[in-house]
Amino acid sequence: MATGNASEDKFLFPPFHSFPPSYTRQPVPETLAKQTQLWCDLIRDYCRIKRIFWLDIATIKNEALFRNDKIGRRLSDKDILFFLGQLVSRGDGEWATDHMHCLVYWRRPREWGDLIFSWVQRKALG
Repeated sequence: MATGNASEDKFLFPPFHSFPPSYTRQPVPETLAKQTQLWCDLIRDYCRIKRIFWLDIATIKNEALFRNDKIGRRLSDKDILFFLGQLVSRGDGEWATDHMHCLVYWRRPREWGDLIFSWVQRKALG
Protein backbone atom coordinates (compact mmCIF):
# COMPACT_ATOMS: atom_id res chain seq x y z
CA MET A 1 0.00 0.00 0.00
CA ALA A 2 2.98 2.29 0.14
CA THR A 3 2.55 3.60 -3.34
CA GLY A 4 3.06 7.00 -4.83
CA ASN A 5 3.57 8.40 -8.26
CA ALA A 6 6.71 10.44 -7.64
CA SER A 7 10.17 8.96 -7.89
CA GLU A 8 12.30 8.61 -4.74
CA ASP A 9 14.99 10.91 -6.09
CA LYS A 10 12.57 13.86 -5.86
CA PHE A 11 12.41 13.54 -2.08
CA LEU A 12 15.29 15.21 -0.26
CA PHE A 13 16.02 13.33 2.96
CA PRO A 14 17.05 15.44 5.95
CA PRO A 15 20.66 15.20 7.24
CA PHE A 16 19.75 12.94 10.17
CA HIS A 17 18.76 10.21 7.66
CA SER A 18 22.49 9.85 6.88
CA PHE A 19 23.59 9.79 10.53
CA PRO A 20 24.15 6.16 11.63
CA PRO A 21 22.95 6.62 15.25
CA SER A 22 19.55 7.68 13.88
CA TYR A 23 18.89 4.03 13.09
CA THR A 24 19.25 2.87 16.70
CA ARG A 25 16.69 3.93 19.26
CA GLN A 26 18.51 6.18 21.69
CA PRO A 27 18.56 5.35 25.43
CA VAL A 28 18.75 8.92 26.79
CA PRO A 29 15.16 10.27 27.12
CA GLU A 30 15.95 13.75 25.76
CA THR A 31 17.80 12.30 22.77
CA LEU A 32 15.03 9.78 22.14
CA ALA A 33 12.44 12.58 22.23
CA LYS A 34 14.37 14.52 19.55
CA GLN A 35 14.95 11.34 17.52
CA THR A 36 11.24 10.53 17.71
CA GLN A 37 10.31 14.03 16.55
CA LEU A 38 12.72 13.77 13.61
CA TRP A 39 11.43 10.34 12.52
CA CYS A 40 7.76 11.34 12.88
CA ASP A 41 8.31 14.53 10.88
CA LEU A 42 10.22 12.58 8.23
CA ILE A 43 7.49 9.95 7.93
CA ARG A 44 4.80 12.60 7.58
CA ASP A 45 6.81 14.67 5.06
CA TYR A 46 7.80 11.62 3.02
CA CYS A 47 4.20 10.47 2.80
CA ARG A 48 3.01 13.97 1.86
CA ILE A 49 5.57 14.38 -0.91
CA LYS A 50 5.04 10.83 -2.19
CA ARG A 51 1.27 11.17 -1.79
CA ILE A 52 1.13 8.05 0.36
CA PHE A 53 -1.71 7.63 2.82
CA TRP A 54 -1.25 4.03 4.00
CA LEU A 55 2.04 2.47 5.01
CA ASP A 56 2.19 -1.31 4.76
CA ILE A 57 4.82 -2.32 7.32
CA ALA A 58 5.89 -5.41 5.37
CA THR A 59 6.60 -3.31 2.27
CA ILE A 60 7.77 0.06 3.58
CA LYS A 61 10.44 -1.41 5.86
CA ASN A 62 12.50 -2.22 2.76
CA GLU A 63 12.08 1.18 1.10
CA ALA A 64 14.33 4.24 1.38
CA LEU A 65 12.21 5.83 4.11
CA PHE A 66 13.57 3.46 6.76
CA ARG A 67 16.94 2.55 5.27
CA ASN A 68 20.00 4.26 3.90
CA ASP A 69 22.09 2.05 1.65
CA LYS A 70 24.92 4.62 1.44
CA ILE A 71 25.70 4.13 5.13
CA GLY A 72 24.47 0.55 5.32
CA ARG A 73 21.81 1.21 7.95
CA ARG A 74 18.10 0.50 8.35
CA LEU A 75 15.61 0.73 11.18
CA SER A 76 14.68 -2.55 12.82
CA ASP A 77 11.08 -3.73 12.52
CA LYS A 78 10.67 -3.06 16.24
CA ASP A 79 11.86 0.55 15.86
CA ILE A 80 9.68 1.14 12.80
CA LEU A 81 6.68 0.06 14.86
CA PHE A 82 7.84 2.25 17.75
CA PHE A 83 8.18 5.41 15.61
CA LEU A 84 4.89 4.76 13.82
CA GLY A 85 3.28 4.25 17.23
CA GLN A 86 4.66 7.62 18.31
CA LEU A 87 3.30 9.17 15.11
CA VAL A 88 -0.12 7.78 16.00
CA SER A 89 0.24 8.98 19.61
CA ARG A 90 0.88 12.54 18.51
CA GLY A 91 -2.24 12.51 16.30
CA ASP A 92 -0.53 12.24 12.92
CA GLY A 93 -1.65 8.72 12.10
CA GLU A 94 -3.91 5.83 12.90
CA TRP A 95 -3.34 2.09 13.06
CA ALA A 96 -5.43 -0.34 11.03
CA THR A 97 -6.89 -3.09 13.21
CA ASP A 98 -4.09 -5.48 12.16
CA HIS A 99 -1.35 -3.06 13.33
CA MET A 100 0.51 -3.89 10.13
CA HIS A 101 -0.83 -0.87 8.25
CA CYS A 102 -0.66 2.74 9.37
CA LEU A 103 -2.74 5.57 7.95
CA VAL A 104 -0.50 8.64 7.93
CA TYR A 105 -2.17 12.02 8.19
CA TRP A 106 0.03 14.41 6.29
CA ARG A 107 -2.84 16.70 7.10
CA ARG A 108 -4.94 15.98 10.13
CA PRO A 109 -8.65 15.28 9.52
CA ARG A 110 -9.55 18.73 10.86
CA GLU A 111 -7.14 20.37 8.39
CA TRP A 112 -8.65 18.39 5.49
CA GLY A 113 -12.11 19.46 6.62
CA ASP A 114 -11.07 23.11 6.73
CA LEU A 115 -9.51 22.86 3.27
CA ILE A 116 -12.58 21.21 1.79
CA PHE A 117 -14.89 23.73 3.45
CA SER A 118 -12.78 26.62 2.10
CA TRP A 119 -12.82 25.11 -1.39
CA VAL A 120 -16.61 24.72 -1.30
CA GLN A 121 -16.99 28.33 -0.18
CA ARG A 122 -14.65 29.58 -2.92
CA LYS A 123 -16.56 27.64 -5.55
CA ALA A 124 -19.90 28.85 -4.11
CA LEU A 125 -21.12 25.27 -3.85
CA GLY A 126 -22.44 25.49 -0.32
